[in-house]
Amino acid sequence: MAVSIDVSRIIDQPRLGRLQVLVIALCSAAAVIDGFDMLLMAFAASSIAQKLDVDVSAFGTVFGLTSFGLMIGSLAFGSVADRAGRKPMIVLAMTIIGLCSLLTPFTQSFTQLLVVRFFAGIGLGGLMPNIIALTAEYSPRQWRATVITVMFSGVSFGAILAGILSAALFGVWGWQVVFYLGGALPFLLAFAFLLFLPESLSFLIVRKASSARSLRILRRLDPGTQYGEDVKLTLFGGQSGGGSVRLANLFSQGRAQVTPLLWLIFFCNLLVWFFLTNWLPTILQGASFSRERAALATALLYAGGLIGGLVLGWMVDKRMSYGKLGLVYLVASLCVVAVGVTAAVDSPFILPSLFAAGFFVGGAQYAINALAANFYPTQLRSTGVGWALGIGRLGSILGPGLGGVLLASGWHIDQLIGVLGLPALLAGLAATTIGLGLRRRNIEEETNVRFE
Repeated sequence: MAVSIDVSRIIDQPRLGRLQVLVIALCSAAAVIDGFDMLLMAFAASSIAQKLDVDVSAFGTVFGLTSFGLMIGSLAFGSVADRAGRKPMIVLAMTIIGLCSLLTPFTQSFTQLLVVRFFAGIGLGGLMPNIIALTAEYSPRQWRATVITVMFSGVSFGAILAGILSAALFGVWGWQVVFYLGGALPFLLAFAFLLFLPESLSFLIVRKASSARSLRILRRLDPGTQYGEDVKLTLFGGQSGGGSVRLANLFSQGRAQVTPLLWLIFFCNLLVWFFLTNWLPTILQGASFSRERAALATALLYAGGLIGGLVLGWMVDKRMSYGKLGLVYLVASLCVVAVGVTAAVDSPFILPSLFAAGFFVGGAQYAINALAANFYPTQLRSTGVGWALGIGRLGSILGPGLGGVLLASGWHIDQLIGVLGLPALLAGLAATTIGLGLRRRNIEEETNVRFE
């Protein structure tokens, strides 16, 4: 008689095992590549514009088309991953990112640059929902949001690294060398994924995949226990398979109201964040900041996002409510306005304002990633997170495009940045509405609701 093993109980042990640490470390390294590639383009915009003989304001189209690729990648790779698995989608995404980074310095026209950055966006968009899902599915439930946040902090590390290397190397070796580095690393990491990264064990069980493959991963996950060939692997006290990945299921079983509001929060948050990260170096240089000072100031924005993400992710695991997230967005809107005001007069408070804006805007993105990963069950997790990020990418398209239009229209720096307070307020309203709706329906308001 087959022995039934609840794999979720093994994953939920408070102490991380070696395989779990390996998964988190590899996904964190992938997040570093994501942040590095995204911000590197912002720092190189003026240099590439000079090479291609175009006005830098035209790079609103580059940033916007990259974000459109991000949306396509998030929607497509997330949905495919819930059928084919997380690992192959991660490897494919990293390969696309590496190839496009290597091709960027060789572009000879603005059109070629647009094509290369569009495909880079597809790779970047396909990467994120899958490393979030894989990290979530190897994390103990009581620490899931914190672990996702630690993994996602790699994005900020990558952005900070891009800022530091841009400031140090652009003037000495040229902007091209950093793109070569940004292209080589994803290929090396993709090879490491092929060798060492396991598929999600929860995914394999839910999709009724090969029991032999699942058993091999279980033995790596729990090496201290002997498992025979006749074990039956289940999740959450008996669930062993099934589950559709149709888009309609994102709106079933109590998700009909929350899903679109999550999409709205992602949209607003990414609009603000991508506006800032894509245009801040150019805007600050236009306000008489040196290139080095603008690069380091933008890196400080990401440093605030990193610390804010760690703090807010930890708060999610401590049962942070949607109402409190609404307050976070209220403070974020005030901080963004402060950045515009202080930058306009070159106030010494510009640096703390940038850090605070990063803390609350960037940190809130960490929190909402964890919320979405906690909200959707295993069989819908990549689809749910992918669609939330994909819809959010509409904001990341609108943000850079709006920046280019406003910059070309001659808006003053306090107006350019201060207007971002409005979408931050809208995100806060959406978060508060989610909390009130769950409370009215007598569903636990906190983020640790189990829908599996």
